[in-house]
Amino acid sequence: MTHTQTTTTNSYQQLGFDERGAIEAMHTQGFSCRGFALELHRSPSTISRELRSGAVNHMNSSRQIHAQYFADAAQAWHERAQLNSHEYGPLDFCDYFFKDLVKALRQRPRIQSSDSFVYAFQMQFPHLCCPSTSIVYRCIDQGLLPMTNIDLPMRLRHPVKHPS
Repeated sequence: MTHTQTTTTNSYQQLGFDERGAIEAMHTQGFSCRGFALELHRSPSTISRELRSGAVNHMNSSRQIHAQYFADAAQAWHERAQLNSHEYGPLDFCDYFFKDLVKALRQRPRIQSSDSFVYAFQMQFPHLCCPSTSIVYRCIDQGLLPMTNIDLPMRLRHPVKHPS
């Protein structure tokens, strides 16, 4: 006798404003996290985290402060977190390095290669962000810098790997 188990994998979906409104309504009616989860087809952990993150200190009529969940506050918190969650590239946090790199590599006669520039920059400015040589070459290959491989004579001797 064999037992086959079918598993379904669902990709995670963020809670929408309508679901947050339903959570607020059920919370005021006294439902439990498991009740929310069954109703919304979500994990109880998701509901619990949502209630914690969307809680706002609220003063009731007897001037006592307590945490209360508000859907609009939770949605505002979510949108603010989404704005701050983008990925930063090397050009975003190493701009001083890349400005000096382009200037040094365009200098005629050229004194430094990109490898020697990275090493010298690390020694001269140990407190500043300095990407590795491979990241420098990747930025040049992707066209993020105002130079190409033709500007780097030693780079032309090595084959360029293209993403497949």
